[in-house]
Amino acid sequence: MEAVLLENFRIYLIHNNPELILMHGSGYSLPDYIAEKMNSVRPLMNQLIAEGHPDYLVSLICHSKLIEDLRPSKANYIRGILEAQFPQDTFRMKEYGVLTYGLVNLIALCNPLFQAYGFSKSNQENSDLKTEIITVIHDHLA
Repeated sequence: MEAVLLENFRIYLIHNNPELILMHGSGYSLPDYIAEKMNSVRPLMNQLIAEGHPDYLVSLICHSKLIEDLRPSKANYIRGILEAQFPQDTFRMKEYGVLTYGLVNLIALCNPLFQAYGFSKSNQENSDLKTEIITVIHDHLA
């Protein structure tokens, strides 16, 4: 059960939070982060198993707990803007196999905006934030 949960969490990170996978330096350790996250859900997982919940439900609940502080995904947000506003650039990045690296770079450039707006589920549709992100992307791609 734990191995499946761990693998699903890693897959989630690759697709939704590549900046965590590619982040280096400043004392950041991805293996330590993953271990810490898994340790945080282990008691819940053990409790749900002891209560006799089916494996799929235990996995679903624990996975939701693992990713709750990783949503909304900045990478998915920026990818959506790129595809809608800069389709040719997005196509080129995909063709050259650098879309993920491009997203990570754009996340780093846009992090001050995400922090200033307190990026969350409740404000991810904020038009001012979107406009400012588009400006950063445009300036970066120019």
